[in-house]
Amino acid sequence: MRFPVALAYLLFTALPIIKAINLYPEIRHETKIHFGDNGKSFSGYYSQPIRHKVGEKFYDTQCTVYNDGHVYANNPFPVQCYAAVIQYPKKRTAPPMQGNMIPLGNQNMKVAIPLTYLKPEEGSTENQYSIVYYFHPDDYELLKK
Repeated sequence: MRFPVALAYLLFTALPIIKAINLYPEIRHETKIHFGDNGKSFSGYYSQPIRHKVGEKFYDTQCTVYNDGHVYANNPFPVQCYAAVIQYPKKRTAPPMQGNMIPLGNQNMKVAIPLTYLKPEEGSTENQYSIVYYFHPDDYELLKK
Protein backbone atom coordinates (compact mmCIF):
# COMPACT_ATOMS: atom_id res chain seq x y z
CA MET A 1 0.00 0.00 0.00
CA ARG A 2 2.91 2.35 0.64
CA PHE A 3 4.32 2.09 -2.88
CA PRO A 4 1.22 3.33 -4.76
CA VAL A 5 0.81 6.21 -2.32
CA ALA A 6 4.46 7.16 -2.66
CA LEU A 7 4.30 6.91 -6.44
CA ALA A 8 1.17 9.05 -6.58
CA TYR A 9 2.81 11.63 -4.33
CA LEU A 10 5.86 11.80 -6.58
CA LEU A 11 3.80 12.13 -9.73
CA PHE A 12 1.59 14.87 -8.39
CA THR A 13 4.46 16.89 -6.91
CA ALA A 14 7.30 16.34 -9.39
CA LEU A 15 5.45 16.54 -12.70
CA PRO A 16 4.10 20.09 -12.26
CA ILE A 17 7.57 21.27 -11.28
CA ILE A 18 9.18 19.61 -14.30
CA LYS A 19 6.45 20.94 -16.56
CA ALA A 20 6.89 24.46 -15.20
CA ILE A 21 10.65 24.36 -15.71
CA ASN A 22 10.25 23.22 -19.30
CA LEU A 23 7.79 26.03 -20.04
CA TYR A 24 10.14 28.76 -18.86
CA PRO A 25 11.99 30.65 -21.61
CA GLU A 26 15.75 30.17 -21.51
CA ILE A 27 18.97 31.69 -22.81
CA ARG A 28 22.12 29.55 -23.05
CA HIS A 29 25.76 30.50 -22.66
CA GLU A 30 27.83 27.58 -23.99
CA THR A 31 31.57 27.19 -23.61
CA LYS A 32 34.37 24.69 -22.92
CA ILE A 33 37.04 24.30 -20.27
CA HIS A 34 40.42 23.19 -21.64
CA PHE A 35 42.92 21.31 -19.49
CA GLY A 36 46.66 20.83 -19.97
CA ASP A 37 48.90 17.86 -19.15
CA ASN A 38 46.36 15.27 -20.32
CA GLY A 39 43.57 16.72 -18.23
CA LYS A 40 45.53 17.22 -15.02
CA SER A 41 46.26 20.96 -14.77
CA PHE A 42 43.63 23.66 -14.62
CA SER A 43 43.99 27.06 -13.02
CA GLY A 44 40.87 28.93 -14.08
CA TYR A 45 38.94 29.74 -17.20
CA TYR A 46 37.32 32.98 -18.23
CA SER A 47 34.60 32.63 -20.81
CA GLN A 48 34.32 35.25 -23.51
CA PRO A 49 31.15 37.33 -23.20
CA ILE A 50 28.33 36.17 -25.44
CA ARG A 51 25.83 38.71 -26.74
CA HIS A 52 22.15 37.71 -26.72
CA LYS A 53 19.40 39.68 -28.44
CA VAL A 54 16.04 39.74 -26.70
CA GLY A 55 13.51 41.95 -28.43
CA GLU A 56 15.38 45.12 -29.42
CA LYS A 57 18.02 45.01 -26.67
CA PHE A 58 21.32 43.15 -26.30
CA TYR A 59 22.61 41.50 -23.13
CA ASP A 60 26.14 40.13 -22.55
CA THR A 61 26.54 37.02 -20.42
CA GLN A 62 29.89 35.87 -19.11
CA CYS A 63 31.11 33.25 -16.70
CA THR A 64 34.29 32.19 -14.96
CA VAL A 65 35.22 28.69 -13.81
CA TYR A 66 37.62 28.22 -10.91
CA ASN A 67 39.33 25.07 -9.73
CA ASP A 68 37.23 25.13 -6.55
CA GLY A 69 34.50 23.47 -8.63
CA HIS A 70 32.22 26.47 -9.17
CA VAL A 71 31.07 28.49 -12.14
CA TYR A 72 30.61 32.18 -11.41
CA ALA A 73 27.83 33.54 -13.65
CA ASN A 74 26.47 37.05 -14.00
CA ASN A 75 22.95 38.37 -14.47
CA PRO A 76 23.00 41.09 -17.14
CA PHE A 77 19.21 41.15 -17.36
CA PRO A 78 17.05 43.77 -15.59
CA VAL A 79 14.71 41.03 -14.29
CA GLN A 80 15.14 38.12 -11.92
CA CYS A 81 16.18 34.85 -13.51
CA TYR A 82 17.50 31.44 -12.47
CA ALA A 83 20.77 29.94 -13.63
CA ALA A 84 21.78 26.30 -13.87
CA VAL A 85 24.83 24.52 -15.27
CA ILE A 86 24.50 21.65 -17.71
CA GLN A 87 27.68 19.64 -18.21
CA TYR A 88 28.18 17.49 -21.28
CA PRO A 89 30.60 14.55 -21.09
CA LYS A 90 33.08 14.75 -23.99
CA LYS A 91 32.87 11.04 -24.83
CA ARG A 92 29.10 10.87 -24.26
CA THR A 93 29.50 7.87 -21.96
CA ALA A 94 27.09 9.47 -19.52
CA PRO A 95 24.04 11.69 -19.89
CA PRO A 96 24.39 15.47 -19.48
CA MET A 97 24.33 16.53 -15.84
CA GLN A 98 22.20 19.51 -14.79
CA GLY A 99 22.73 21.17 -11.46
CA ASN A 100 20.27 23.00 -9.26
CA MET A 101 18.76 26.29 -10.39
CA ILE A 102 20.26 29.21 -8.50
CA PRO A 103 18.27 32.48 -8.31
CA LEU A 104 19.92 35.59 -9.74
CA GLY A 105 17.91 38.28 -8.04
CA ASN A 106 19.06 41.58 -9.50
CA GLN A 107 20.98 42.93 -12.44
CA ASN A 108 24.79 42.57 -12.36
CA MET A 109 24.56 40.00 -9.56
CA LYS A 110 27.11 37.17 -9.67
CA VAL A 111 26.62 33.75 -8.11
CA ALA A 112 28.70 30.61 -7.68
CA ILE A 113 27.08 27.54 -9.21
CA PRO A 114 28.65 24.21 -8.18
CA LEU A 115 29.82 21.88 -10.93
CA THR A 116 28.96 18.20 -10.78
CA TYR A 117 32.42 17.25 -11.96
CA LEU A 118 35.35 19.50 -12.77
CA LYS A 119 37.93 17.08 -14.14
CA PRO A 120 37.49 15.88 -17.73
CA GLU A 121 36.79 12.27 -18.58
CA GLU A 122 39.68 9.83 -18.90
CA GLY A 123 41.62 10.56 -22.09
CA SER A 124 39.95 13.94 -22.69
CA THR A 125 41.39 17.42 -22.24
CA GLU A 126 38.19 19.47 -22.19
CA ASN A 127 34.86 19.80 -20.42
CA GLN A 128 31.88 21.31 -22.23
CA TYR A 129 29.14 23.05 -20.28
CA SER A 130 26.30 25.53 -20.64
CA ILE A 131 24.97 28.15 -18.29
CA VAL A 132 21.21 28.18 -18.80
CA TYR A 133 19.28 31.27 -17.73
CA TYR A 134 15.61 30.52 -17.04
CA PHE A 135 13.01 33.31 -16.92
CA HIS A 136 9.45 33.54 -15.72
CA PRO A 137 7.31 34.00 -18.88
CA ASP A 138 6.06 37.42 -17.69
CA ASP A 139 9.60 38.62 -17.01
CA TYR A 140 10.74 37.42 -20.42
CA GLU A 141 7.96 39.45 -22.04
CA LEU A 142 9.28 42.51 -20.17
CA LEU A 143 12.73 41.86 -21.65
CA LYS A 144 11.29 41.84 -25.16
CA LYS A 145 9.85 45.36 -24.78
